[in-house]
Amino acid sequence: MPALRALPPEVTWTLGGGTALALTLNHRVSYDIDVFFETASALRLLSPQRNALVRALSDRWQEPGNYLKIEGADGDIDILVAMTLTEEATRSFMLDGQAVAVETPAEILAKKFRYRGSMFQVRDIFDALAIVDGSPTDFAQAVRADPGGARRARDRIARIAPRYREEIGEAVNPTETGAALLDRDPMTVVDAITRSLNA
Repeated sequence: MPALRALPPEVTWTLGGGTALALTLNHRVSYDIDVFFETASALRLLSPQRNALVRALSDRWQEPGNYLKIEGADGDIDILVAMTLTEEATRSFMLDGQAVAVETPAEILAKKFRYRGSMFQVRDIFDALAIVDGSPTDFAQAVRADPGGARRARDRIARIAPRYREEIGEAVNPTETGAALLDRDPMTVVDAITRSLNA
């Protein structure tokens, strides 16, 4: 995105969320882009009201103050401010000829625990199952990074587990690799959280 490349060099960003996780685990197609900054000044710099490059992306956006959402026909771009939660939070990926800091599965899941633990959705369970299967070390690291958030997520998953198989087909677009996760028991994530908390 040209607007990100035009930022001052001291304003660094990472690619996170479902798209970053899909780059690593190849478990589903993700249509939205989550860009994370550690400083709120990025929101001012990227505000469509001030930044013509961002404004050129869409004439629809939300800007409540603590995040920026650019609404697009093919998916949204969420620009968020959040601190890094894990030690080795990113890996470098080449995207469109540019090295991009892409968040690790551990960092992505730790942020899901921290900011959405009590609001976990079936798509989050699908992502967590992919991490349990594809990168169990990252899963355990995410639990250690935010045990309280992991406990909240565990409780939420246990509550919504009965509807997982009924809703997951509409919630995600799995790849061939991720299709097997559609029939997995969501309680696998609950058990993995408990094991990691007790380790």
